Amino acid sequence: MYWWSEPSDPVSQQPWWTPVLVGVFTLLAAILTQISAALLERKKQRREDMRRWDVERRRVYAEFLQAMDQSMTELHRNWAKSPPPWNDIFEAAHKAKILRYEVDLIASKSVRNEAAAFWQTIGDGLKARRSNDDSKERQKAFLNSFNTQAKKMVQAIRTELGLADDWKL
Repeated sequence: MYWWSEPSDPVSQQPWWTPVLVGVFTLLAAILTQISAALLERKKQRREDMRRWDVERRRVYAEFLQAMDQSMTELHRNWAKSPPPWNDIFEAAHKAKILRYEVDLIASKSVRNEAAAFWQTIGDGLKARRSNDDSKERQKAFLNSFNTQAKKMVQAIRTELGLADDWKL
């Protein structure tokens, strides 16, 4: 019993360090709560950032694939014309080239490599046509090469975006 308290007072029967320990544990619990909340918020922010990047990647990839398809269509449609309407063909190819730069900025290395190979098919088709190789065999080879590269490009995109790999074109 202490000289300053009454014997019936329950607070006076506790040791002096009990309220100190309660305060320390309360402070530690508050600190741990704040740390865990900050970590969860950070994880949530990263997940949202990744989702936004995935949306942006899908948009750029879709536009690039569409522009490449338009380039191929212009080249294929005008293959046998003499002289071909180069302005239409180059305009479509130029749009694809600009979008390829966007792909190069945001894509993984595997997608960038496939985009380069895909772009090269348009270049090869343009070279063949400019050299007046307007044969049906060369046109068919160009289309086959284009379709093969398109499939590889789409598969690389799907892999990067974490989509199922059971897709077939």
